[in-house]
Amino acid sequence: MGLGTPKIVPLTHANLAASVAGIRSRYDLGPGDATLVVMPLFHGYGLVAALLATLVSSGAAYLPAARRFSTHLFWDEITSAKATWYTGGQTK
Repeated sequence: MGLGTPKIVPLTHANLAASVAGIRSRYDLGPGDATLVVMPLFHGYGLVAALLATLVSSGAAYLPAARRFSTHLFWDEITSAKATWYTGGQTK
């Protein structure tokens, strides 16, 4: 498969539950935590880490006002959401 080619990744309930539990534990997420969801929710880590781990930990998940990540609005939105953590990716 070439770079950028969509890949089918089977997600079982057990796999999702284990991933969410691991992320929640690793980042010590709890009800007092909030995140700004900057990764797309069609991305596995955006869905599992940013959204599901936050919700399972009883934290709050905020979506960017522009409905997508914006470098210009990032710190204002982090501050507004009172985010205690976020997860993102790196591009070349």
